Amino acid sequence: MTPLPEFSTAPCYADPADYRCPINATVESVEISGPAEGSRDPADGTAITLKLLGARQAGWIVLHYSGVRGHNLASYHCDQGIGHWRRDEFSSAEPNLICHRITWWSEASGTTQWVIEAEAVSYEWEPKRA
Repeated sequence: MTPLPEFSTAPCYADPADYRCPINATVESVEISGPAEGSRDPADGTAITLKLLGARQAGWIVLHYSGVRGHNLASYHCDQGIGHWRRDEFSSAEPNLICHRITWWSEASGTTQWVIEAEAVSYEWEPKRA
């Protein structure tokens, strides 16, 4: 069974009063990169980088998924943005994979769920500079 990311159980990650918590954060960017055509290097697998503006706008949360094996990032009625991060959950998927489910909410589209399955997930906090 794949261990869940350490950051997912940190007190700051689940505490909406902490500016490093993703709850109510909004998407600034999503980047999906894949291996170059013809690449045989396993290190060149698909990666997803999700950059969020924290709910208190004190900085950015960057989640990087490496070794992505599957994803569903569907969002309907997203012409006004994807909405706010409501909740998420990590679980073990197939051998050596982590499944991350993220639930978004917006007035325009209601609830939407993203699912990303990857070999590894990392978290980074980038504070805004004054």
